[in-house]
Amino acid sequence: MQTWRHDGPPWPAATDLISAVVLAAGASSRYGDDPPKQQALLPRVLDAVRASSVDDVLVVTGAHDVDTDARTVACPRWERGPGASLRCGLDSLAEDVEAAVVVLADGPDLDPR
Repeated sequence: MQTWRHDGPPWPAATDLISAVVLAAGASSRYGDDPPKQQALLPRVLDAVRASSVDDVLVVTGAHDVDTDARTVACPRWERGPGASLRCGLDSLAEDVEAAVVVLADGPDLDPR
């Protein structure tokens, strides 16, 4: 596991790279068979993330393959829960990423502001 040490201010500078780690590795059981408003959740979440100021988007998958043009990483231990998925995502970020925004794929009302 990588250890991070940051001696600067507690917020990223305007030139630092910020990535979004979208956790989409679960079994899709939270909403049952019908997602809210009958729309797939991940595309809506990715639209909101891309409307924000992040520089990169990484989707962590697990139980299901996802159809997306975003960069993905498969988490082999997704059944262990969101912590395992988060670790997979953070471990897959580029070394020059200074900050990460963690986003749940089943959060369709995400506001990019």
